[in-house]
Amino acid sequence: MDDLRKSLSRVKLRQTLLLTLPWIILQVGGFWALSTPGIGSKAAIIVGEFAGLLILLLSFSYLLGQARFANMICRESDSDKEFYGVFSLFRLWSDQLEYVRKNIPGYLNTLRVNYISLPLALLAAVLNFWTVAAGMVIVWYVTGGLVRSAVARFASGRDVIILTRTQISVALLLIMAIASWSIIRDQSEREKKALRVAISQAQSAGILLNNSALEHLYYLDGENGVDAVKKLDSLPIVPVHLANLTSSGWMENLPVNAYGELEKFVSHHSEIMAKISQIGRNSAARLGFEFRQGVPRDFGLKLLQRYRKVEEFERLRFYAAAGVGNDRAVSESFQAQGEIRRQLETEPVLAICSFAMTMELRRIAALERLLNEFGIGSDQTEAEISADLARSDREFATNVVWALKGEGAIYLLSGIDPLSKLERFSGVVLGMVRIFPALRYSRYISQRTYLEMIKMYESAVADFKQLLAIEEKLTLLPLGATPAIGALRNADHAVKQYLMLSRKLRAAQVALSLDRYRKAHGMFPDSLKAYSSSTLVDPYTKELLSYKKGEFTVDVIDLATMKTRQIKHEGVKIGWPDSFRLKR
Repeated sequence: MDDLRKSLSRVKLRQTLLLTLPWIILQVGGFWALSTPGIGSKAAIIVGEFAGLLILLLSFSYLLGQARFANMICRESDSDKEFYGVFSLFRLWSDQLEYVRKNIPGYLNTLRVNYISLPLALLAAVLNFWTVAAGMVIVWYVTGGLVRSAVARFASGRDVIILTRTQISVALLLIMAIASWSIIRDQSEREKKALRVAISQAQSAGILLNNSALEHLYYLDGENGVDAVKKLDSLPIVPVHLANLTSSGWMENLPVNAYGELEKFVSHHSEIMAKISQIGRNSAARLGFEFRQGVPRDFGLKLLQRYRKVEEFERLRFYAAAGVGNDRAVSESFQAQGEIRRQLETEPVLAICSFAMTMELRRIAALERLLNEFGIGSDQTEAEISADLARSDREFATNVVWALKGEGAIYLLSGIDPLSKLERFSGVVLGMVRIFPALRYSRYISQRTYLEMIKMYESAVADFKQLLAIEEKLTLLPLGATPAIGALRNADHAVKQYLMLSRKLRAAQVALSLDRYRKAHGMFPDSLKAYSSSTLVDPYTKELLSYKKGEFTVDVIDLATMKTRQIKHEGVKIGWPDSFRLKR
């Protein structure tokens, strides 16, 4: 009787260990790996591998105990003299089923449920029903204990109760398993509350409040520029040799009267050019996204392509005017390109803001080529272009911050989750967040980290040196916040793109002043001390823009062969490393 009691106790304890120890390790170890800075993904992998290995070892130990218990029953009931081994599972199960059917039929269905509960738990996990899977594991645990106790009671003729110390050990293990889940779930709820506070602070700081606010910004009825752009879907095809003339690169070996031919093409399509100019003058134009269920439909890709086409045609007019020395038309076209770009700036999406900044960089490249290849004859034209550049500098400083705020709203308030990568991974096992609250904790800490970092990027627009602090903080994030890093890549790219653009804009303004100096003195000044205005300060160093006289290299396109080669020029570079270059 004592041997049977000990055997039953061992099986019960081993089954409890199999149920609780891997659970506790996955809960506590997983949370530790996700929440502790500097741990890294290897720690999470090690925790998972250790839990998996422990499951295998405890499974073998439990089955060994089951076999020994079966042998003990054989001896007690004298029903079968064959000793079962741990690897004779199917024989053990079938004989156990037959034994229960003959001797204690009231437990037959309980035993059947015990047999199918684990396969059902596995199937539920595969089908993403993790709560059902956990429930079936508990059913397996309870029904196994009931059947074993009934079999022991029948074989011995007396009640067989597991040892007291085993009961205490089983109770403690179950309490520890429940406590590990409850404590981590409590941590998850604490992080959820912290996230709510962060969202509330972000809203009070100017982030858009809800879907309806975003939708209002994304769609305006009537003539808003979009309608006008749609009418230009059938823009004429520009001959390749003329399109090549509008490249932002420097040119050589141009055919005779190349720009004259370009000017004729522009004049021939004067009606189309007039419509494009009309769009450029429409400062109230919008992209007009149809914002539904939190997602701008295709993010206006087709409309962006149309705007790019409009921009290219306006650049035709710009170079046509430059080629024939029409400064008035050069100024008008340069400003029209700026207005076309400005139509995109107030959209609260970083992708659109980056597109607008790229357009502005192309416009500055066109200005660099204008100054070096054609020159500007009119002081008034230089003044107008300089004023437009200064305006762009001020606008982007505001609009990049606006786009960052909008991006935060889109990710957190309009239904787009910044944890898209984790969602793709856990789309198959989404229900795991109920079983493993550490995953929910990871979601909340990622979103809160995202909001905090977006605010840091907003500050970095005015003080680029903060980018170093941001990069340092990113390296100190716990593994659970890693998905936020992927969501922040757009913000990081946009701010760094703005740094380059801001330098270019200010360097271009200096270049216009240097161009006037060059025309007046036939040379460049030795320094920029005469141009120490606060608006011409390097946005990163907060000192006067870098200025270097001497030799520089540019990529020059041979228009006859369309091949690029590097040519050295004597001149100046302003605003290194994103330099604006002027040749002597």
